[in-house]
Amino acid sequence: MIPLMRPLNFILCLAVATHCWAEDNSLSERSITSAVNIPVSSEFAEAQNLVNLGLQCSVMGDTEQASTAFQQALQVDSDCILAHVGMLISTPTGSGAYKTHLARLNELMPGAVLTPVEEWYLSTLLQYIGGDLHGAATAFKERAARYRRDTLAACWDIVLNHYAYKEGTEEITRRAEALLERYPENPLVHFCRALLEECSTPPSERALTCALKASEALPGNPAARLLAGRLLCNAGRAEDSVVLFRKTLDNTSADSEAY
Repeated sequence: MIPLMRPLNFILCLAVATHCWAEDNSLSERSITSAVNIPVSSEFAEAQNLVNLGLQCSVMGDTEQASTAFQQALQVDSDCILAHVGMLISTPTGSGAYKTHLARLNELMPGAVLTPVEEWYLSTLLQYIGGDLHGAATAFKERAARYRRDTLAACWDIVLNHYAYKEGTEEITRRAEALLERYPENPLVHFCRALLEECSTPPSERALTCALKASEALPGNPAARLLAGRLLCNAGRAEDSVVLFRKTLDNTSADSEAY
């Protein structure tokens, strides 16, 4: 897998979505609220919820918590294909865990019964995992344009094309702004918009507002605070950034003790 997320050690999300669903902000595990509730092929509701949480953590760049969520999903449903794919994304390529989940995925895929939407995501994610960054970026851009309600595909489009350097920042920002107009209360969308200015000095007020909103709406996810803290620091608000970084460290320590 390509190491993309240099700043903040981000890694791109695993997204499995359908073009027709109702947004649901009620999912909560380990004090992290999910911005989406996506259908997952598993007969166990708990596994579905945990995979959603893993997707949320993945798109935010928190691979440790994403891995934990996917592992917990597999404890509930060891045959959940999307959880195994999630482990491939959140586990170092070539590691023992990666090989184990890849082997299990290869066993499950021939007999898997997935929706056409899930099959599309599965093939595109495998394309990305296989190293075809530009191909995956193009695929998500096309899907986001075709299915306007597929929020995660749109977020993947923004982040993946941002790091693939395929387009200018202005064009990607335009798509991010259009997504914000459609989903003004979705913290994941705000996070992606702010991410586009992670290295800007100073960042725009729009990016700062989005970063802080994502941080406030997702208090249990350290990646949101890290991004907001970074943008505050780049804006010359060092004291405010220290407050956010300190909260992140405090929460990380508490999670380590709990788990």
